[in-house]
Amino acid sequence: GVLVRRLSGQRLMTLTGCAGVGKSTLALALAERVLPRYRDGVWWVDLATVEAPLMMLRHLATVLHLEPSGSATELCRQLASRQLLLVLDGADLLLGACRHLLRVLSEHAPRISVLVSSREALHAPGEWVLRVPQLALPAPSVLGSVEQAMVSPAVQLFVARVRASQQGFVLRPQDLAPLRDICRRLDGIPLALELAA
Repeated sequence: GVLVRRLSGQRLMTLTGCAGVGKSTLALALAERVLPRYRDGVWWVDLATVEAPLMMLRHLATVLHLEPSGSATELCRQLASRQLLLVLDGADLLLGACRHLLRVLSEHAPRISVLVSSREALHAPGEWVLRVPQLALPAPSVLGSVEQAMVSPAVQLFVARVRASQQGFVLRPQDLAPLRDICRRLDGIPLALELAA
């Protein structure tokens, strides 16, 4: 709820964190929650596959149904009257190009808000950075009991995911040692834990 409120008052918000920590998942959840606030909707741009800055503009034009243009200024002029949220997912390799795009957007399309997911912050004016933390790992002492283990967010997520695919799954004392190893090996990264489950 706090994030949703923050995003609605913010032109630029960046979710940072290590790979696989759940930045895109969080961006998607946020985008869904704030969708009604943007007259022209929320537009998701996956940058993970875009290798060159020039390709980024082409990709943006395609996603947003704009006339293709090699110039960020031309592209942003077409967005001048729109009120929307632009989600730039996986901006890691295009930080410079994204920074430039944001500068031009603020000049030509002031009613566009941007949510970025990236391993590092853009360091752009007005950027609000939220670090997406890894889940706390279960301490060795929690091997004592299932109740103690279930206090760990990483264990909770793992159990919830297993239950989703195996009805009636219950964490038993003999599961604790292997589970702790799984959490530790995967470093408490939510995406990896979901896949393991």
